[in-house]
Amino acid sequence: MAEKQTSMITNISDIIIPTDDDFLPSKFSPRIKQLFIFLYILVIFGSVSGNSVIIVVTLCNKAMHRVVNLFFVSLAISDTLVAVCNMPLQLEYYVSNEWNLGEAMCKITSYIQGVCIVTSIFTLTVLATER
Repeated sequence: MAEKQTSMITNISDIIIPTDDDFLPSKFSPRIKQLFIFLYILVIFGSVSGNSVIIVVTLCNKAMHRVVNLFFVSLAISDTLVAVCNMPLQLEYYVSNEWNLGEAMCKITSYIQGVCIVTSIFTLTVLATER
């Protein structure tokens, strides 16, 4: 039978300590950055405009004031928040390849991104359950 080998750390130099470069995204070429910017702007604009139409039509039309439609309005609001709060900051991070907004904004935006995404997920869950 083959013996099972266990690896043990014998020297402190055997421990790999991650650096800042290990957590940064890969550096992209200028053409890829331009493509990212174009696609992100396209998706942000489409999301904000499409979800705004859903919100306005549902709230202005009295016949559409039903529970299911209000869930759709809630989903449109949370998706708009994702497009407005999350996507521009993510794009800036990918294009510059570093966080330039400071430690406080890092923590605040991480919280806001989490809240926006969880709100969208919970709304989808409630819609699926209600159906």
